Amino acid sequence: MKTSYIYSSSRVKALEKELLNESDVERLLEASRGVELIKFLKETYINQYLESDDIDGVLKATEKSLVEAKELITKITPEPKLLDFLWVYYDLQNLRVQLKSKQANLESEQMMAYLSRLGKYSPETLLEHIAAGTLNRLEPEFKTIYDNASKALEEKGVAAADLVIEAGYFDLAKRMVGDARDLSIGTILRLQIDLYNLKTRLRTLLVPRQGDDSWFVTGGNLRYEDIELKEQALAVLVNYGGESKWREAIELYSSEGHSTLIDARSDDYLLETVRTMSYDVFSPASLIAYFLQVQNTAKIIKTVVVGKESGQTRDFIRKQLRTIYV
Repeated sequence: MKTSYIYSSSRVKALEKELLNESDVERLLEASRGVELIKFLKETYINQYLESDDIDGVLKATEKSLVEAKELITKITPEPKLLDFLWVYYDLQNLRVQLKSKQANLESEQMMAYLSRLGKYSPETLLEHIAAGTLNRLEPEFKTIYDNASKALEEKGVAAADLVIEAGYFDLAKRMVGDARDLSIGTILRLQIDLYNLKTRLRTLLVPRQGDDSWFVTGGNLRYEDIELKEQALAVLVNYGGESKWREAIELYSSEGHSTLIDARSDDYLLETVRTMSYDVFSPASLIAYFLQVQNTAKIIKTVVVGKESGQTRDFIRKQLRTIYV
């Protein structure tokens, strides 16, 4: 079975070449907002997904590129269930959107615009099971996560609900990855857990919650005691890729209390690690690396386009960008 990954690995490695490279990103940064920016994007892979020449069209196009990437790798992978741990993340994000839309009294039509098609289940299926109270029929953990997040949203607010959903995702993913018994996927999930715990700890330190470690996810390589203090967390962070990778992000966090760059460098490190693993053509790592690469490129496009529309400087936008790996 593992030898059949040779075809799928070769397929996605060829497709990666169609994504943006460093030169493309520089041209994107140099382009003026509006017509010039859209004109350049029409010269890239994203053109096939554009339906309108405006910022909304670009954002929808990046989502379509991700959906197509998901559908492709699900089709060509010899073992589709191994990748379910990726897709259920988006199912839970859709549950999150539904909860917040309900709180804001949004109509169903308004809410649908914010739902992703990247989940294991369609948004329509999720909404049907929410209405029927049968989310557990899709995945055993769904209903518990949804109910706990709903309670947290009502009692403590959005941030608390988000933590419930994020931690719930990892509980669900650990069960799926455990069932799959694939070493490469287990390694990827443990790294995701470590990076999540580090990012979350640094965010919670900005708004101290003494003694509250309920957000911490077990199953990675770190203990809560390893990152309890700010100095500890920052010291551990640089072990993931080296001091030079994190220097600017840590300086911004320490001086201004912003964690945006830490999130970006975390994405970089995860992709860098999975791409290294993808050289093993007998594992699903190359398929995961391809999806992460498409996701990474989509984030770069959105960061530049939204930044320019918001009047951000080129230097400020550049600092927020993910690294291109092609």
